[in-house]
Amino acid sequence: MVYRMLEYKALLARKYKLDVLQYVIFLSDGKPRMRTQLVLTDLVFSFQLVQFSTIDYELFLSSEKGDEVVFAVLGKFGDSKPEQAARRIYERLQQTSASPLELDKHLQQLRVLANLRKLTDYIETMIDSISKYIKEEDDILFRRGEKKGRLEGKLEGFQEGEQKGKQEGKLEEKTETIRKFLKDGMLTTQQLASYFDVTEEFVENLRLNLEK
Repeated sequence: MVYRMLEYKALLARKYKLDVLQYVIFLSDGKPRMRTQLVLTDLVFSFQLVQFSTIDYELFLSSEKGDEVVFAVLGKFGDSKPEQAARRIYERLQQTSASPLELDKHLQQLRVLANLRKLTDYIETMIDSISKYIKEEDDILFRRGEKKGRLEGKLEGFQEGEQKGKQEGKLEEKTETIRKFLKDGMLTTQQLASYFDVTEEFVENLRLNLEK
């Protein structure tokens, strides 16, 4: 990682002729093990590692942008209980979202970030707590699932209709063939029923219709 960061810095500095400040965001709760400094004979290089779980989540709550507020889920809750933190994050997202659609987007981002943090116990509690304040029918995931279900239902109906049409087409073709054999009079009702996999009653009805 440290060599790759050095390469990035050199490439960006050469292209834009500017000093480049580098930050690596660490999302896990564990202690980072990656090197952040490289010391060579004629070179000393380092970059800053930012671990979200060490940042007070209040810092993110103070933002006026919902896209930044969602990062509170990765922060340090301090003395706040997960349920309290969940309620505050959700209320702040309500305040910073311009529309229900935007709120839905931020809630989706919140879920993604929680997964990136591998859903530790208190994050799971937080997501469960947030769900208490969301009506299922208003949740973007619920609506997407509902829409997907409708589309799948339409597709299933189309497939059933297509299959039924094929079956009806085969039956019509089979009926015409049986009529031809009946006109020739070379096969018995039993033989036609057995050969074309239909009932003898079906064959007899066709025979009666021909005689009319």
